[in-house]
Amino acid sequence: MKVVHATNHLTRTGGGTAHVVWGLAIEHQKCWELVRVLGLKDAYDSVDWPVNCLPDFAVHTHAQNGPFVLGWSSSLHHELLAAGDINVLHQHGIWSMLSYSCHEWKRRYDNKQVIAVHGMLDEARLQQSRWKKRLFGALIEKANLRDADCLHALCMPEALSMRHFGLKNPIMVIPNGVRLEDYAHLVNSARFAEQFPETKNRRLILFMGRLHPLKGLFPMLQAWKKVKRFRDEGWMLVVGGPDQAGTEEKLKHLTEELELKNDVLFTGVLYGEMKSAALAAASVFVLPSKTEGFAISLLEAMACCLPLIITRACNFPEVAKSGAGWEGEPTVDSLSELFEQSLSLTDDQLYKIGRCGYDLICQEYTWEIIAAKIARVYSWLLGASDYPADLMLDPTIPEIK
Repeated sequence: MKVVHATNHLTRTGGGTAHVVWGLAIEHQKCWELVRVLGLKDAYDSVDWPVNCLPDFAVHTHAQNGPFVLGWSSSLHHELLAAGDINVLHQHGIWSMLSYSCHEWKRRYDNKQVIAVHGMLDEARLQQSRWKKRLFGALIEKANLRDADCLHALCMPEALSMRHFGLKNPIMVIPNGVRLEDYAHLVNSARFAEQFPETKNRRLILFMGRLHPLKGLFPMLQAWKKVKRFRDEGWMLVVGGPDQAGTEEKLKHLTEELELKNDVLFTGVLYGEMKSAALAAASVFVLPSKTEGFAISLLEAMACCLPLIITRACNFPEVAKSGAGWEGEPTVDSLSELFEQSLSLTDDQLYKIGRCGYDLICQEYTWEIIAAKIARVYSWLLGASDYPADLMLDPTIPEIK
């Protein structure tokens, strides 16, 4: 089988989507004739690529033409249109000119196309730049999505968002995964305190992700204000990630208003060694999102045996069911209650909860397990296997009971 995984950015610029592309491609390369990864060139090429790619792993990046937001590359477009021997094209991410290139490939060859939208059809996300998306949808994206042989949802709520968008394609509902070996040997936690001395002798609650209003960071800060006794006991909230839409400055302003400057640290982007050190130094991981697809950061934290504080919008109910953490709402009252429940525990108790998350990863969420499920869908699309269990064929919107 010959497969292409295509996305815009294969580095930290692409966020969690880049991790997904690498995770799937590395596993798929182990068993198939050809796996190729396509993306756009950026400043972190090669630096952020996994060092454990197989020797014959094909990674092709192309220079971008025109505005960054459009994601257009004429050379990527031409390479894709010359790839008539590809059996399956798996597109990751939408709302860019990559969709135009993938759709043109589909129209030219009528080979199998799979599209993973990575949360980009959620109603809250659709409201961002709404008129631009409506125009782009009318010109390019709706036809691209409609003509795909299969859509890839990370969870059932995302599959329902596809149906609400009017798409009737088959949908595979398969989550993200993680490579446990990447987190088996973290950088010493002392390295984090060296870089950020204010964290020395503090117990840390870690958020890592995009700094954006949809991540629920504003109610999280207000909830942190309400639990003074834990701050007095030495707990500190660490917020790391890339700024979007000027959110970081607003968060810092709110932190000053709430008089939390000594108990909240904004680190900027955490990557590589500093990301590893942050995970090693943390005692609890928090993701208070208002909307989410299926966050890679949660799987990474679980791979490090960190207990989780999440919201139901994270679409990961297995966390609470497995005893790997706490689940609530992205509101001040709910988040403050979750802080009360989690931070009252001892380090040993927190570790036992985090260990439940690690065990869940081992059972269900390694890339080896996830990639095998997706491979079965590819095989079904090509007529080589029976109907896979993770496929939703009903074009109607299921009744929610």
